[in-house]
Amino acid sequence: MKQRLRAGTAAVLLVPLLLPIGAVAEDTGADPDGADRDWYGRISTGYIFAGGDADFFGTTTSLYGGTPRIEMDEGGQFSLAFGTHLPGGWRLEGDFGYLNLNTDTDSYSGTGDRTDDRFLLDGEIEAFVFMLNVIHDFDVGNRRLKPFVKGGIGVAYNEATAELDIDYDSPLWIGTAFEGERLRDYAYPEGSTTEFAWNLSAGVRLALARQFSLTLEYGLIDLGEALTETDEFGDAIGFSDLLSEQLLIGIDYRFD
Repeated sequence: MKQRLRAGTAAVLLVPLLLPIGAVAEDTGADPDGADRDWYGRISTGYIFAGGDADFFGTTTSLYGGTPRIEMDEGGQFSLAFGTHLPGGWRLEGDFGYLNLNTDTDSYSGTGDRTDDRFLLDGEIEAFVFMLNVIHDFDVGNRRLKPFVKGGIGVAYNEATAELDIDYDSPLWIGTAFEGERLRDYAYPEGSTTEFAWNLSAGVRLALARQFSLTLEYGLIDLGEALTETDEFGDAIGFSDLLSEQLLIGIDYRFD
């Protein structure tokens, strides 16, 4: 929660910090939305405040229960976009992105009869995402500084991997082969899913030169779900509710 509050605060602060810069640059060049700027490309990178959870399910969980729900933590993003300007301050663009999301690195206690068991899950999702975005730029009386809102839909190809450490310390295991055992670096088979994805964000675009603009953006992206393959014991790890916050910085290039 603290990470998300920090991200939101940072996004709110971006606009007032850039306003003086935009004012200085206002009269240094042509309108970046002019008729000669029909097509553009953008390269972006950023930080992901990953949402959602990782859950244990399958044969072992059905038999013994007590497995915890592991929170998602953070990640990164890289994307390439190609778009065009439309009348009325609108833009249309296609965006291909790579996102990397990870689970919380803390260990978790089990529940119920497995309270004394400790679980450490190293889960990772690599998402390859294509979005079709619609953007509206707002005219604030400054030709160089353009606040905007963006929304888009698309598909996400999510590849999921997970490695697990478990300490079997609960009384449940006394007298069994698991008593006092330490499982280390147990890898679930990699799995992949194709999911519906969407994004919604707001930001500012600042013209730096005739062909280059800086873009700062804060918003949400939903990747759906991800899932490892089932192992030989009938167990798997599922990643659900992958609605995450993202803070992005990018450079636009206008094609002549």
